[in-house]
Amino acid sequence: MAEVIINNFSTTLASGYTSGSGTASLTSASGLPSASSTYTLGIFPAADATADPIALLRVSNRSGTTVTVTAEGTDTSAPSGSIVVAVESALAIATYVSEHAGSTSPGGSSGQIQYNNSSAFGGFTASGDATINTGTGAVTLATSGASAATYGDSTHVAQIAIDAKGRITSASNVAISGGGGGGLVLLEQHTASGAGSIDFTTAISGSYDDYVFRSTNLTFSTDNVALELIVGTGAGPSWDSGAHYTWEFYASNQANGSAAPGASGDTSVHIVENASNSSNTGTVRFTLDLADPASTATYKAMSFSGVVFQNSGNYSQTHGGAHYTQTTAITGIRFAPASGNISGTIRCYGFAKS
Repeated sequence: MAEVIINNFSTTLASGYTSGSGTASLTSASGLPSASSTYTLGIFPAADATADPIALLRVSNRSGTTVTVTAEGTDTSAPSGSIVVAVESALAIATYVSEHAGSTSPGGSSGQIQYNNSSAFGGFTASGDATINTGTGAVTLATSGASAATYGDSTHVAQIAIDAKGRITSASNVAISGGGGGGLVLLEQHTASGAGSIDFTTAISGSYDDYVFRSTNLTFSTDNVALELIVGTGAGPSWDSGAHYTWEFYASNQANGSAAPGASGDTSVHIVENASNSSNTGTVRFTLDLADPASTATYKAMSFSGVVFQNSGNYSQTHGGAHYTQTTAITGIRFAPASGNISGTIRCYGFAKS
């Protein structure tokens, strides 16, 4: 309501005023208008004349400390001990009366939120999607079901569910499987340092039909060595070193030398041969394409190309192909030198189906 302007003088209601009109006793008449004046008194809670009035009373006559009063609005009672002051502002009186006309005392119980419904007061306890601390007024929102986190990264997008109230109720990361028609998606990568092999055991799944493996500057601990590949099958997987591989490649070098090694019924696929173990020049880089490894109806085909610094001092490039001559589904790929250890990085990408 509008601020009620009050005098600087006050007195106390000795006997409570309890009806729409009647008389009330004051402990003092000091500072009040003359006995014949008609004026308005504000009744305030004891010891707090700055709060909203308990009631506004129209005084028509006064005899000493006894006043004849008529209630303004419907606030028609005030307890003994309330502070009585004269109200100076006619506008403040009119505002108070208009705002309180037809009202009743606020309803509800301690700790509830009060409301006015067509001049009927009541109270309710906050519930549902929020709670209110009645001591501080702080509002606490109910949890929606989504975990507080950051979703989405370079290979995932955030998948969210939204309820009818616009709240996010769940969120998760979903791998980006599209690429605008056959885009490459990084699935698995490994960096080795003096390891016996580099194994891929999680990349191959039903999500892709075609996989690409790419190396970055592989080096070997043994000189004049071949880089070989075998496949894994089943859970684990189990590595197949049986005579189930047929391969061939063509190699040429800057000295006009060439070779076309190959084998049928071999125990591995050779990607390059005669690699040097020189620390600064003896590096191997290759790209290998593996088609439909999850098929159980056909042999598994792969094609590859690479470059290698050979122990002869020549730089050689290779282009070749191979088959895993089993219909068993492939679940893993292992790259390893024919002897010694391997260092460097190999990554596996999947071609999105759409």
